[in-house]
Amino acid sequence: MIVPSYEQVDQLPRHLQRTVPAEFIDENGHMNIGRYLELGGMALWLRCQHELGMPKEYIEQRGLSTFTAEHHLTYHSELLEGDEVSVRVRLV
Repeated sequence: MIVPSYEQVDQLPRHLQRTVPAEFIDENGHMNIGRYLELGGMALWLRCQHELGMPKEYIEQRGLSTFTAEHHLTYHSELLEGDEVSVRVRLV
């Protein structure tokens, strides 16, 4: 598998950007791994809503939704409380 470089990932559009809140921090003082997945899922759903024609009413009207079979997380540095984090989604 070919893993994209930081520069390649940085070229993807941001689908979510926020500041890491205190409740995302674990006992080790950095963002908990589960929160990375949470933010990834949120960003993917925002992309589906805004770019792929799946607004909030989509599920209600059609009785259909999406399912993510696989996620790939890349850590370039640990995240701490107050850090800015952005999520970029690439669909394969």
